[in-house]
Amino acid sequence: MRKFNRGDTLVEVLLGVTIFSLVAVIALETMNRGMAIAQYSLETTLVRQQVDAQAEMLRYAHDMKNDTWKKLVDNNSVSVSAVNDNEGNLGVEKCPDDFSTKEFALVATPSLASKISILNNPGDYKAAETYARVDSDTKKTYGISVRLVKPSTTTGSRDSNKYDAYIKACWMPVGSKMPATIGTIVRLYDSGL
Repeated sequence: MRKFNRGDTLVEVLLGVTIFSLVAVIALETMNRGMAIAQYSLETTLVRQQVDAQAEMLRYAHDMKNDTWKKLVDNNSVSVSAVNDNEGNLGVEKCPDDFSTKEFALVATPSLASKISILNNPGDYKAAETYARVDSDTKKTYGISVRLVKPSTTTGSRDSNKYDAYIKACWMPVGSKMPATIGTIVRLYDSGL
């Protein structure tokens, strides 16, 4: 009388390991994709906050009618003819490495004389490594810039002193080959300096 040993054959074991490996790879890929989406959402939220902060500092400088606003209008504003069709750089293949003509960023300072500093020197701008931001400690902007544009209007018209501030941000999201961009326009009406 022969005894039969019950057990799995080598083919059955290999099939089980293959199925387990396939499920594990799919689960890891799903988790990685979920983490990338969460990271992109976090970066976008942080960049939107930075863009909003630039808009608020512009409004503050405008409303206070201090030296900062005068410097912005005198030294950093451009006419509408200097603005290109894609001012927000949406859909670009690479983020800029430096400020374009008359671009700047604002940074809050603890100084009592002026609460806002203008960053517009070539060394003040760097490409963003993680997300676009303005660093008040190092006084550098990473991927955020503002351009103050004076739209063409009829001389002497009621709103001849209006300015559009093009605020734009560009950064390379984690795991992406294309940069992410966010932009907004803030219109400021000036009754005179």
